[in-house]
Amino acid sequence: MKPEVFILITYLDHASPVKGAIALARGLSEKYQVSLVALNGIKIQSPFGPEIKVLSLDNYRGLFNKYIAYSRLLQGPRKTGTKPVSISFCFPADLVNVFQKNRAIIISSMRGMFTRSYRASFGRLGYLLAVFHIYLFKFYDRVIVMTQSMQQLLKQHGVKNVLRINNFLDEISLIPFRKEEQRTDSLVRFLFLGNLNKRKQPQILIPYIKKLIDLDYDCKLTFIGDGPFRESITNQMKDLKLEKRVELIGFIPEPYDIIQETDFLLLPSKSEGLSRSVMEALFFGIPCIMSNIDGADEIIKSEKNGYLYNNEEELIDIMIGIISEFTPDTVRQRKLILPDSYRYRTNIERYLNLIDIITSS
Repeated sequence: MKPEVFILITYLDHASPVKGAIALARGLSEKYQVSLVALNGIKIQSPFGPEIKVLSLDNYRGLFNKYIAYSRLLQGPRKTGTKPVSISFCFPADLVNVFQKNRAIIISSMRGMFTRSYRASFGRLGYLLAVFHIYLFKFYDRVIVMTQSMQQLLKQHGVKNVLRINNFLDEISLIPFRKEEQRTDSLVRFLFLGNLNKRKQPQILIPYIKKLIDLDYDCKLTFIGDGPFRESITNQMKDLKLEKRVELIGFIPEPYDIIQETDFLLLPSKSEGLSRSVMEALFFGIPCIMSNIDGADEIIKSEKNGYLYNNEEELIDIMIGIISEFTPDTVRQRKLILPDSYRYRTNIERYLNLIDIITSS
C-alpha cells in the first residue's frame, strides 16, 4: 500500500513558501493520498479539488496543543501498512514536525539561507535562531534544499541526509494566465514584486528611477507588495515628485497580468531562498535584474534570462544599458525563459522518487 503524505505549513495563505507547498501537494497527489495541514488557519480558498484534503489546526491554542493534534493525525487510523510521510515548511511547522519521528518519516523543506535571512529580519538574535533551526535538521530523515549554498551551509553545521531539489512553480495553475499578445512602445516598465521590508531592500530602487528620468529615459517602476517600508516608499515618491512614474499597488494574490505587462523584474534583496517572484517572471518570459546573492547565478544566466549585479553602481549601469536599447517599435518577446531544472515536472519526479525510496527502505 502507498503511504499517506502530510504537508505541514504555518498558514494556508499567499506567502511564497505556501505556494511551494501547494505546488508540491498537487504533484504528489498524482501518486499518493495528500493532506495539507495549516497550523494557524486557512486564509484563502482551497486551491484544490477533493483529491487533496485541506485541514486546519487553528482551533487548538498554543503550539503544544497543535503538536498533539498533528500527532493524532499522523497516528491514524492508517489506510496503509507504512508510516506516513510528513513534510514541513518554515520554522513553526519544523518545530512541530521534528518531534514526529516515531510516527512518520519526517522531511523538512529549507526555504532560505537562514544565517542571512534571519539576521536581516531579527538582527543579532536572528543568527542564534538560525543556528537553532539548522540544529533541528539533524533529527530529520531528509532535509530538502533549493540551492548549492544551502547545501554547503548545512554541511558546515554537520547536517546529514540533505538532498537538493530545486524550487518550482505550480505551473498548472499559471498556464491559464499566459498572454500571447506583444507590446510595442518605448516605455520601459520595471517591476518589484515582494514584501516591502529590510531584507528585500525595495527602497533603493526609487533613486535609480529618478536618475533614469533625469537622463530623459522613458521608464516606470511598479511595486507590488506590502510591508513595513510602504510608508517610506510613499514618502520617497512624493519627495522626488515621482507619483506619475512610480506606482505602489500593494499586495495582489495573483499579479500575473501585471507581470506580463512589465519588461524587467527587479530584485535587490540581501538574501533569498530561491525567489518565487523570479521564477514566475521567467515562466512568463520576463527577464530579471537581481542582486548576486547566494544561488542567484544558478537560475539567472547573464543576458540569456536576466542580469546579476554585485553593487548598486553595477545595477544602475545595467538599467541604463538595457533601457538604451529600447525604441518605440521594440517588440517584447514573451517566450518561457525558466531553466528546465526549475520546471514543475522535473522536480515533482524527484520528490516522487524520494518518497518511493524512503518508504520502501
